[in-house]
Order: sequence, then C-alpha cells, then structure tokens
Amino acid sequence: MINDEASDPPERSADLAAQAMESMVEHEMAPSPRNFRLWYNYHADRPVGLRRALDVVIANHQVFTEKTVADIYDQFFGVDDQQVSLTEIADRLESTMSKVQAFVGTAEGDTKAYGQALENFTGQMTVSVKDSTSLTSLITNLITDTKEMQVQTRTLEERLHKSTREIEELRKSVDELKHEAETDALTGVANRKSFDEQLMRLADLAEESGTPLSLLLVDIDHFKTFNDTWGHQVGDQVLKLMARTLVENVKGQDFPARYGGEEFAILLPGTTLADAVIVANTIRTALQGKKLVKKSTGEDMGRITISIGAAVYAPGETLPGFVHRADEALYGAKRAGRNRVVSERELPETAGAAKSPAV
Repeated sequence: MINDEASDPPERSADLAAQAMESMVEHEMAPSPRNFRLWYNYHADRPVGLRRALDVVIANHQVFTEKTVADIYDQFFGVDDQQVSLTEIADRLESTMSKVQAFVGTAEGDTKAYGQALENFTGQMTVSVKDSTSLTSLITNLITDTKEMQVQTRTLEERLHKSTREIEELRKSVDELKHEAETDALTGVANRKSFDEQLMRLADLAEESGTPLSLLLVDIDHFKTFNDTWGHQVGDQVLKLMARTLVENVKGQDFPARYGGEEFAILLPGTTLADAVIVANTIRTALQGKKLVKKSTGEDMGRITISIGAAVYAPGETLPGFVHRADEALYGAKRAGRNRVVSERELPETAGAAKSPAV
C-alpha cells in the first residue's frame, strides 16, 4: 500500500488532510508525518482494519501514547516502510556490485598487459642476451611494468576491501530490518508475525518427526485496571517484565512472543501437554513472586498475576483450531478465578472443535 495517498484526487486529498489535522488536534497528538498518515488513511477508510483499530482506542477512552501509535502504525504500515528500506538496500548493493565488476574488468586488462610484457621480455631476451645495453633496457622496462602492476594490484585490493566493507554493512542493514520486522518494539520478544511463521514451521516439524508441540497462551490479569490506575508508562514496564519472565523461564527451541496487547504466547516444541503445564506454572509463580514498586514514589503497586491456557497440537488439524483450543483453555482459567493454568484436558469436550490425542 505504498504511497496510496498519492492516488487520491487533489480535492479529496485536501479534504482528507484537513480531517487528519483536526483529528490530531482533537486527540492531542503531535502533527508528525506518522500521525498524519494514520489519520489521513483513517478518514480515507483504508487499509482494512485501521479505522477499527483507532476506534477501539477512542471507545475505551485511552490516550494515544507514543507506544500505542507505534504499534498501530507498524501493524498497518510497517511492511510498507520495510519494503522501501529493502529497495534502497538493493539499489545500493547493485551499485556496489557494478563498481566491483568495473574494478575486476580493469584488473583483467592490466593483468593481460603485464602478461604480454613478460612474453615480450622472454622473446626479446633470446635475441638480445649478448647486447648488454639492450638487455639493460629490457630489464628496466620490465621493472617499470612490474611496479605499475603492483600499484594496480594494491589499488584493486583497496577497492575490493572497501566494497567488501560496504557489502558487509548492507548485510547488517538487512539483518537489522529482519530483526525489526520480527520483534515487538516494546518488549523485545518476537511479535505476532514472527509467532505465526514459527507456528507453521514447528507444526510441520511436529508432523514430520512425530514429536509433540505445545502452546501456552498467557494473559495478564486485570491489566486494563492496572493501566488505568497507574498509567500507561507503568503498564509498559509491566509488559517488559512479563516478557523478561517468559524468556528467563524457557529454554532451547522454546519460542516466546507477544501475541497482542497484554497477551503473550509460547511455543514449546518437543514438549508434552503435561510438561507444558509445568512450564506454565513455573512462569506464573515466577511472575507472582515479583513485587512491583513505583520508582518515582516508592509506592507499592502490588503483584501481577497471569492466567495461562495450554494445548497440544493434534497432527493434521488446522493451526487456527490449535490456537483456538489454547485460547479456550485461557478463558477457562479466567472463568475459574484467574492466576492459574488450565489445560485443554480440563475443558468440556465441546470447548474445542478438534481434540488432540492424549499426550
């Protein structure tokens, strides 16, 4: 959807721009390019889902914090920005490779010329070996040609070293883009896009190897109330604490991710449902044991609890069905009073469309 704004007729663009500015003023947002793009496309009703995402924030009387805006922007326009960056990197790489080809072409010409000089020297030696003056001239010319070749070789080496550094920088840029595309900006764990990719990969692996794949869905209890009480900045710190706790209590190929809002997910390859419940309770206990204190005032903010739903992949089932069963287990934990782990085995048979085999 890159540059969709440019496709609007002038009169409509002016009208949408005016509405975007009014919305930024109304919601006390800085008139930055990012905020403008959000509200411009909000009033243009594109892309699908953007209007609803912003309306949810408005309906809940939430403040448009830097984090909230960044999350929404990345969700709907992050791919566009990444594509632009990748295009720029590709252009730079093409330019660098063209230079390398030119360097190598020049070097090939110099090498051929030097080879010809050596051939001429050998040929002329056979007829000039008795003439010291001619031999001295031949040697002098050869020395000159050799020095010129050394200079050309050093120049080529320096140019190739420089091009190698440029290519390495481009590789790092691509790696950084990939990391940004797969990472939740606030918490530093994998984002929803990366989770979806890993879910497909690990489900295929489970099918091929016949090993179990378990999923934990984790939700912070009463997070909205906590946010309203202590503010969104403190809430962001809690989300970071949640992410750190997950990372500290998983290992190996386990894959924690921010699933959305205050909800997290953990993929546990090679882990049975029973063992997944043990992992879940370890995480729940670890987080509950952390006392929250407001740094600025030393005020006790209590403790954070979480509810967790656990499910195991049934070979051949759809991935949405797998996630749905974990989600049903999560809401089973909520209904049972929160601050607990509920396995899909504890749900009624009607809770999920697909039931996995006993693991």
